[in-house]
Amino acid sequence: MASGLVLPWLAVPLEADRGPFSLPVALGGLPSDPRLSYGVALAACLSLALLATVRSGGRPSAVTAALGLVLLGLCLAFVFATGTSDWPLLQHLRDQAAERDVIFQQLGYAVPATEPRLMLGAPLTGDWSQLAGGLRAGWFGTGGGGLVLLLSGLPRLPFRLGAAGWRGLVPAAAALLAVGGLIGLAGRGGAAAYLADRGIQAARAGDYRAARSSLATAHALDPSMARGVPYELALGQALLASGQSSDPLALLAEAESRDQTGDVGRQVAELREAVKRDPGDPVLVQELRQASRQLALVRGDARPLQALGHPTAADRYTEGRVLYDRASYAEALACFRTVTTLTREPNVVSSAYTYVSLSEMKLGASGDARHDLVRAVAVDTGYNNTLARSLATGLYVAGE
Repeated sequence: MASGLVLPWLAVPLEADRGPFSLPVALGGLPSDPRLSYGVALAACLSLALLATVRSGGRPSAVTAALGLVLLGLCLAFVFATGTSDWPLLQHLRDQAAERDVIFQQLGYAVPATEPRLMLGAPLTGDWSQLAGGLRAGWFGTGGGGLVLLLSGLPRLPFRLGAAGWRGLVPAAAALLAVGGLIGLAGRGGAAAYLADRGIQAARAGDYRAARSSLATAHALDPSMARGVPYELALGQALLASGQSSDPLALLAEAESRDQTGDVGRQVAELREAVKRDPGDPVLVQELRQASRQLALVRGDARPLQALGHPTAADRYTEGRVLYDRASYAEALACFRTVTTLTREPNVVSSAYTYVSLSEMKLGASGDARHDLVRAVAVDTGYNNTLARSLATGLYVAGE
């Protein structure tokens, strides 16, 4: 159970897994405070459980059972709150998954999907599937420890007053109130998510007045949802329809329509203007990155990516592939080496080392090429990188 404090709770694509102390509690649209994290809440529960165990002489008690119930509620609240209330984290997961998928589409070989389709018998799609697939050992260890505490102390819970009196009900009542409070606060976030979805659907149907009303109410319940792509796109469509075409979100909606018609050049231009007008909006910045990568691949020109500041792993990988295809092997080599420092995703790192090796072969550095090819194969623990393994066994010759 204490492993939940040190083991990661959530996997983020292309990044290191996050532990409980890096996951702030975000419930029902309340302002999140980095100091109040799931790690802090878990540490407090474990301290109380240890104290109760010592006081009972090492035997299970009603207090340990109640704390087990709180731990279970904490785990469930994390999943529910992240899926309905923690919009910044949810949007970050979407962005990172999109960046990972951009790279995977350029690998030239398949990487098996790892996201589950069922959880507790319920079907999962979209964000819920990604969230469930990202749960890690620390979360499961915390939930398992809470279940053990609950079941071991369950016989000690006073289901009737008897000699225990009202004081015997205090641990169970406190636990139920704590869990109920978590669910109630998370429920406010769920209501905001429902209203936002209604607004998004209304915008897609062309009912922009209803869309703005629903989105405004959702924002009042949970202001953090304003930094999500679906919300900003729906609001941008409503602003565009009302004639406010110079608003950054209206430019986002206009750029989305360019994407649907295949005019990637105009899409990038409009997103650049939107970012210029609101550089602090992470949604606009991320959408510009995605469109710039697409433009670079369509035109075979790395300049749209080189104009971006603070490149991500997907930016550098895409830039490297474009430069490699243009026979700019020295520049491509620098890009792929940078990729290996920007992410720990083994499939991406393995592919990057493969293209480091291929670039070195083209530049005549055969010794370095063999060394980096070995690294590419060693990182490929899932045995997905067929290109590197074919190169290593001499079944493929670069340039053929």
